[in-house]
Amino acid sequence: VGDRQAQSRGLLGQAEAYLCYGQYDDAQNCVQQARATLSIQEKLDCEHIRLEGLSALVSFFHGDISSALDYASNALALIQQSPPIALYVMEGYASVLEVYLLLCQQQPELIQSHQRDIRLACKAMYQYANAFGIGQPRILRLEGCKAWLEGKHNRAMRLWGRSLSLAQQLAMPLEKGRSHYEIGIHLAVNTLQRQMHLEEAFRIFNALGAPQDLWSTPSCNRIE
Repeated sequence: VGDRQAQSRGLLGQAEAYLCYGQYDDAQNCVQQARATLSIQEKLDCEHIRLEGLSALVSFFHGDISSALDYASNALALIQQSPPIALYVMEGYASVLEVYLLLCQQQPELIQSHQRDIRLACKAMYQYANAFGIGQPRILRLEGCKAWLEGKHNRAMRLWGRSLSLAQQLAMPLEKGRSHYEIGIHLAVNTLQRQMHLEEAFRIFNALGAPQDLWSTPSCNRIE
């Protein structure tokens, strides 16, 4: 069991990295291998949460919305069975919320039908962030996306600002870049603030060697 658990953790860690680089085929391959490794394990809840959440996000980026929603539902059901107990499961929690937000960004008419799912996923991510501080910049950023979708633009900007500040305090450059990006892309075109935030986001992404990361950011209803 230990060897299979370690193997699945390694594969899912690789999948997370590939997602940041926009290498979705490689991410899918890792997720599929991890699923085969975990298929005979019944009690590794943390691994299964991480697997289902990442499977949802990978499926979404491959255009398989039906599978993405199935995996997200599976992850959400597992998440609700127990409180967050492991630091490394963050992407399992966050991916569920990201999938619902990305879907509603593309199809705003679905917001109402997925309102309960978004609320539960947001609550679960807050529980994770309360247990493990590194999740705080992420949930604030994602809740900002949720607020923007709901038409609460001032609230969204405040949440993204808080996310940016926390990412800076916690020395989390990727989250810092993502927060700069969210703020910038939602500001009016041809404003100095927009330019400054986007330039800083691109600088961070390039410094991390992950310029494609911005495409995996759930930027909701951008101002163009």
